Amino acid sequence: MTRASASGNAFTFLMAGVAIDDTKVIILREVTGRLKAALLLPLLTVPQVIAIGLVLNGLG
Repeated sequence: MTRASASGNAFTFLMAGVAIDDTKVIILREVTGRLKAALLLPLLTVPQVIAIGLVLNGLG
């Protein structure tokens, strides 16, 4: 992960995949009963994951 000196790329790839996992979205939809509430999770977390990845790469 850190061999290419771009640990932010690995972090972003791994965390964004978890954040947009459709299993979690389906579970949240069933628990809350609303699709909008379930789609809010990826909409809030993916930009934060990208920002942290940029900071880890030293671009932020």
